[in-house]
Amino acid sequence: MKNTSAIDKIISELAYKDYLKANPIINGKRKYKRHRSYTLSEETLQAMEVKKQYLKKQITEEEYKAYCLRYNLRTV
Repeated sequence: MKNTSAIDKIISELAYKDYLKANPIINGKRKYKRHRSYTLSEETLQAMEVKKQYLKKQITEEEYKAYCLRYNLRTV
């Protein structure tokens, strides 16, 4: 079984950012009364594609780790 915890964390962070764009929280309260639907950004979909390719062995572990490292360096 492959270790995908790093990419899962990246996907969850990106999806949460997408959620907050559609449902902003201002002063601890939601801006809109009801939940608004949202779509995942291209960056989130790309991370999901990297995970899928890694699990199907279409990309190597080095390419997978390189993607995770590039994301982590970009967000620091």
